[in-house]
Amino acid sequence: MRIKNLRILSAIILLVGMMGVTPVNAVDPLPPELENAPLEKQAEYWQRTSKESEREKLRVGQARYERAVQYKHELQQQMYDRTLQVQARIQGGSPEVSSATSPETEGSEPSSWPMILLIGSVIAGGFWLVTHQMKQAVQTA
Repeated sequence: MRIKNLRILSAIILLVGMMGVTPVNAVDPLPPELENAPLEKQAEYWQRTSKESEREKLRVGQARYERAVQYKHELQQQMYDRTLQVQARIQGGSPEVSSATSPETEGSEPSSWPMILLIGSVIAGGFWLVTHQMKQAVQTA
C-alpha cells in the first residue's frame, strides 16, 4: 500500500515539475536581416552555416582524437617503464625510479581480510533482511 502511494506521489511531483518546463526548439533562428530575405539568400545562409558547422565538428573531432592518441602513447610508455622496473627488480637490479612512487613495497602482499569481512557482512546483512521480512509477513498474515 505504501509503495503504491509513493508511486502516485512521485508521478504527481514529476507532472507538476514538467508543467514549468518550456519546450526547446532545435532550429537556429535566422539573423534579423535574413528573416524577410528571399529564399535563395536564406538557403545560402543555411548552406554556409552548415559547412562552417561541419568544419568545426571535424576540427574538434581531430583535436580529441590527437589528445586520445597522445594519452594512449603516454600510458603505454608508463606501462613499459613499469615493466622494466619489475624486470630489473626480478633480476636483482635496482629500479631506475625510486620505490616511493611504487604502490607496493617489496616483500609485502596486500591483505585480503578487509574484502572477506566486507563480503561476509553483506551476506549476513542480506540474510538478516530476508529473515526480518519473513517474520513481518508471518505476523501480518
